[in-house]
Amino acid sequence: MNILFLNPNQIGKRNWGHQLFKNEFAKHHNVVYYGKGFPNFNSKLTVPQIIKRAEVPFDMILTYQIKYCVDFLGLGEIKNIPKVHIQVDFKGRKRRKMRLRLFRRNKYDVIFVVTTAHLEALQAALKMDKMYLLPFSVDINKYKDLGLKRDVDVMAMFTAGKAIYPTRLKIQQLVKKLGVKSFVARQRKGKYEFVHDAYIKLLNRAKIFVHGNNSYGDLNMKYSEVLACNTLFLTDRPVDFERVGFVDGEHLVLYKNLEDLRGKITYYLAHEAERVRIAKQGMEFVRKYHSCGARVKQFTKIIQEVL
Repeated sequence: MNILFLNPNQIGKRNWGHQLFKNEFAKHHNVVYYGKGFPNFNSKLTVPQIIKRAEVPFDMILTYQIKYCVDFLGLGEIKNIPKVHIQVDFKGRKRRKMRLRLFRRNKYDVIFVVTTAHLEALQAALKMDKMYLLPFSVDINKYKDLGLKRDVDVMAMFTAGKAIYPTRLKIQQLVKKLGVKSFVARQRKGKYEFVHDAYIKLLNRAKIFVHGNNSYGDLNMKYSEVLACNTLFLTDRPVDFERVGFVDGEHLVLYKNLEDLRGKITYYLAHEAERVRIAKQGMEFVRKYHSCGARVKQFTKIIQEVL
């Protein structure tokens, strides 16, 4: 397919996983990327003007995360090219009216959402049939086992705010008191000290990575990123756990509460063979079913069926 991908280039952002996923489309389709950070971007051009200048018979216009679509004027005027959108979140009340206004203005034919909770919320708001789940994925050419020495027993590195992530600060406090070699870090003033390749190397040093879901119980990028690096992942149960194929004790390990988490950290540090086995199975599972390549193929299959 010939795809016009309207979105800013986010490869330099802290959470570059979004752009790594968007880049994957060019490995499967003929893609023209257009937006801030890409060559020849002109913020004054409308979407019909962009299409005319490209001189490409596009089969699809694709956008990602509605807040990045504000500046692409005239998208709703396009009627002869299918318009598809991928949305990360929606359920929160913040800027809800603005987001809905953009969705309705752009008149999408198909929308994908990365988690069930946000999919159901957006579906109820838009009353739209062609809406599908498309979970997060990981670039397995970047996130992989680097063969580094596993010199950190337990790692807890994530954004930690009580309102959105109710257990994460408590998890980090627990880890600090375990008396093992740990690495604890959280986002401060919008910045991480370790990003991109440095972050991947850190994941490769950990024997165990502990995690706490947000208040919606959403799956997030941490799952596929950590597992792809052959690190044992300990987490509370997310909403889409079974739906994406995860099996407790086979690909990762679930805990029920903080006391259970403490016991499982102690257990898996003491039982290396079992820890290594689960981590390896999790890595292989993610590489096969949750890579960016697998996700773009899933996207393409759905599009071919519904359009």
